[in-house]
Amino acid sequence: MESDSEGQLIPWTGGGYRFFQSDFSGYAEAPEEIKEEEVYVSASMKSMMDLKPGDAVTFPIARGGRKISLTVAGYYEDPFMGSSMIGMKGFLISEQAYEEICSVIEEAGMDALARDGVMIHIHMKEGRTVSEVNRTLTENTPLSMYTEFIHSADTIAGFMVILQDAFSAILAAFAFVLLGVAMAVMGHSISGLVEQEWKNLGILKTIGFTGKQLAGQLMVQYMGAVGFGAVSGMLLAVPAAGIISRVTVTTTGVLLPIHFPVLPCLGILAVLLLVPGGFCALCLWRVDRISPMAAIRRESGEAQDVGAGIFHHKLRAEGLSFHLALRQVLTGRKRYTSACLVAALLVFFASLAGRMNGWLGADGKGMMDAFNPADLDLGVQVLGKLSTEEMETMVLSYTDITDSYLLAMPSVSVNGTNYTANVITEPERFHISRGNTSREADQVVLTEALAADLRVDVGDTVAIRGNKGSGAFTVSGIYHCANDMGANLGMSREGYLSIGEDDSRLWCYHYFLEDPSQKQAITEALEQTWGGDIHVHENSWPGLFGIISAMHMLILFLYGMSAAFICIVTGMTGTKILDAEQKDMGIYKSIGCSVRMLKLSFAFRFGLVAGMGAVIGTLAAMGLTDPIVSSLMRLAGISNFASGNTPGSVFLPGIVMILLFFGFAWLLSGRIGKEDMNVLTAET
Repeated sequence: MESDSEGQLIPWTGGGYRFFQSDFSGYAEAPEEIKEEEVYVSASMKSMMDLKPGDAVTFPIARGGRKISLTVAGYYEDPFMGSSMIGMKGFLISEQAYEEICSVIEEAGMDALARDGVMIHIHMKEGRTVSEVNRTLTENTPLSMYTEFIHSADTIAGFMVILQDAFSAILAAFAFVLLGVAMAVMGHSISGLVEQEWKNLGILKTIGFTGKQLAGQLMVQYMGAVGFGAVSGMLLAVPAAGIISRVTVTTTGVLLPIHFPVLPCLGILAVLLLVPGGFCALCLWRVDRISPMAAIRRESGEAQDVGAGIFHHKLRAEGLSFHLALRQVLTGRKRYTSACLVAALLVFFASLAGRMNGWLGADGKGMMDAFNPADLDLGVQVLGKLSTEEMETMVLSYTDITDSYLLAMPSVSVNGTNYTANVITEPERFHISRGNTSREADQVVLTEALAADLRVDVGDTVAIRGNKGSGAFTVSGIYHCANDMGANLGMSREGYLSIGEDDSRLWCYHYFLEDPSQKQAITEALEQTWGGDIHVHENSWPGLFGIISAMHMLILFLYGMSAAFICIVTGMTGTKILDAEQKDMGIYKSIGCSVRMLKLSFAFRFGLVAGMGAVIGTLAAMGLTDPIVSSLMRLAGISNFASGNTPGSVFLPGIVMILLFFGFAWLLSGRIGKEDMNVLTAET
């Protein structure tokens, strides 16, 4: 497998890095030395390219086929660019191999594909900010003329943990939804218990117990269970975190530390106790309303649900199972409230996750459109003596080129801080969200993230310095581009050339193809023919497919958790309903209703309730997904999230939840066949 991403060959002299065991179960002892023919790779290379110890990695050094091939000796922890979200990767090699590569670079001159360099780490004194140091270096030294990039430790950490942050936010939101589901289940359980024990509670009141005492005793029972569950969950999180850390090391590139901060954990525990505790107290207020004499006479003190008015539904011989189910739901609707709420919450979150997955797309187009400043099918950068005409001739031999433009990505300084500039020959191709594109030479467009960092808006002026001069530019608009977590700007070619030097190797030709399916074939042909003289990339990057796989796994996990909760809710609600309707079932059997018909009717009840919840959840997802997800995506610099209303995103989550409720209710209804007809003669 080949990669079009750049990398760093780092000579290892001992210390500074930690090494993984071959199965990623933990750290291994650092090697005494790295042999001349060996290389240690980032753990994420396992998921990105399936590199294993013993595999060969080839690095092109200069044109004419001069390259070096090294054998993978193991994996190391790369906290700088080890995440699969980052295309560039670091490789640890021996000093001898590094010196050999440097000598080839020196001999090759202009034909060199690699370049020598150093990375400078600057430690600041207390009281200084990163922006101040960056501004000092840019304005008072020529350092920016020789650097590829300048990043702070926080920025690098942001690049590394962008995937973890995104999925942590999604899982936190799902945990919040599950908390709502759990409270809905608890509310139903309390309501059912109070109704079932109404007479007994009234008797207890007659012998001197107050309503508050009875509510307090019930509160202790429920909150004891909640507390036990919360503490057990936190204890189980310890081994679970270890498993997650080991499983994700090939995606994150680092072994996530298993550390549970005491205060945040206590805060979460407090929330998990106080919120359900308050809800439990609210649900138990009915105990105070119990009148002892009325309870003994078995009166509930409330208006009973009756099959009258708008909730009356006549039975029909045709489709009797469905009509009987509808009648039971309408007349006993309070019994099914929790199931409806659970269905609404789960459908909402499943729809939200599904819409995110739909936006991402099977090939990651949504994500790449967010990271690219303009659309493209194929990008080709000519680096050597190869002419543009020769390159385009080969592309045209596979398919016609319908449109094209040029893009460069030099580094510039904006108000004293370094950022990447997306320089384009056709500024109208920028994805503009507000204002206008940078049509004039003295105009620029900024991302929302950069505009916020610089505290400027459309119409304001910024000072931009290139490698040959500086100038004042007006912010003409806000555009979408998530590169560098949104810390970038867009300029016209004329605008950049007023402050920066031109170089043919700076520009990348972006093409739109008549037949985009030929991209892979064109890429292989160009690389095989001209090798290091050309750099080809598609609308993708190596870590993208890892994100797609992780998103698919997350959706499977969400549906699995939803199925577990639906099973619990259906079991709790359905068991109470079947217990309460034993005599009704006996009557139905006595008048000739088959067990199969009664089971089907029982399952239809939960299907109908889930259907109502699915409608609520789907409508909520249609209205709230974009605002919620957009706020999370902005943390990664993505400001153009917009989910579409496709049939799959609208209908699939609801249909799945309805089928799950129906299926679990059908399984539970097996009890109906075991009911004895003697229940009709039993005393109540």
